[in-house]
Amino acid sequence: MAYVALNDTQWQEIEEFFPINTFGRPQKHPNRLIYEAIRYILHTGIRWKELPERFPPKSTVFSRFQLWAKLGVFTKLKAYLRRDLPKEGLYFLDSTIKSAKKGPLRRASRKTKRH
Repeated sequence: MAYVALNDTQWQEIEEFFPINTFGRPQKHPNRLIYEAIRYILHTGIRWKELPERFPPKSTVFSRFQLWAKLGVFTKLKAYLRRDLPKEGLYFLDSTIKSAKKGPLRRASRKTKRH
């Protein structure tokens, strides 16, 4: 499934969870664009350095990601978004597993000596 950005209504519902810098220099990149970049990375599975140019620099996105994780933004957001799910029941999440090893798999081959 292709990546789809949040629409304005969706963003307005969660915007309050993201802190605004009130000290120091003003934020150059809005929280929405940073959040979209993080979602894009998580959705596509790319590395930070492969982030497309339409998003802010990878260092900016990563540092804001770390800050938000430290502040518990994602935990609070998840709890908020799960508020309407029934408490009882069993839920499954789909995931894809990729090999973490780079390059071709090497199989040990045994050569036996024949006498």
